[in-house]
Amino acid sequence: MKEEHFYGQVTQKALIEREGKFLFQQRSKESSMAGLWDLPGGRLNEGEDPHGGLRREVFEELGVDIHIGNPMATGVFTNRSHAPTFLVVYQSLLVHPDVAFLFESNVERAEWYSIEEALQLPMIYEVYTNFLKDIQNKISTSKF
Repeated sequence: MKEEHFYGQVTQKALIEREGKFLFQQRSKESSMAGLWDLPGGRLNEGEDPHGGLRREVFEELGVDIHIGNPMATGVFTNRSHAPTFLVVYQSLLVHPDVAFLFESNVERAEWYSIEEALQLPMIYEVYTNFLKDIQNKISTSKF
């Protein structure tokens, strides 16, 4: 069997927790993914530190700073541009929990949901359902 290495993009997402709920954002009407739900975060730039890249993406999308904890989930999928993508979801908290969000143009709104509630939302990628179920299992069997 011939070995082939993975070549693709890295997407990082922040699973931001507050009082047992998690922050999800809905894409704006101007976005090609209008109405779909996502976690804050995005692609890692070449040469960028992973935590620095995730902080940058969350700040760009929501105007907030985060503390980044442990990875909660990983996965591989093909994004909307047909690029192979490696996904990492990190446990996260807001640095200032009461700060107001400043949405970038492709984010319509952000809401706090339990994992059970989030599983009912139309997600940006189907692979999210799998990792949300995995995270739900981790949360139910240990302290988040």
